[in-house]
Amino acid sequence: DVKDALRGLELSVALTDYRGTGDVTLFHLDSEGKIPENDPGIFAILMDELAFRAGFTWRNSFGSYKPLNESTDGNQTWTDLLVWATDTYDISVEYWTKSAERLNRGASFPEGWYDSSIVLVERVPRRSSSSQKPSFDLWNFLRPF
Repeated sequence: DVKDALRGLELSVALTDYRGTGDVTLFHLDSEGKIPENDPGIFAILMDELAFRAGFTWRNSFGSYKPLNESTDGNQTWTDLLVWATDTYDISVEYWTKSAERLNRGASFPEGWYDSSIVLVERVPRRSSSSQKPSFDLWNFLRPF
């Protein structure tokens, strides 16, 4: 069954260690090279939830690397880093952008978990009487304009 395909496996995971940068909310290690118990970053939280739901483990077999630095990493690109990570590990967790070059070099991308669509929300006053029926106006979406 597909839903149990990862159950019982230990996946090796590549993560960017953002320690010392402004992006520690994504993922970082503590001074001992361990994943902090409190506030490990959104990537670790997502991997923990995926591991729980799919029945695999990952915290004993992960690797981390520093984000690229243009002044010290020469001509290496983030795409090079992605290809290396997916060749070396089972999964690379990062906010990778899908591109034709990355797809041509063998990277595959699941559907996104982040949706930044704009949603219009309006506070609706409470009805004073339970006898009033909720109204539906097909043109409500135009009200902000």
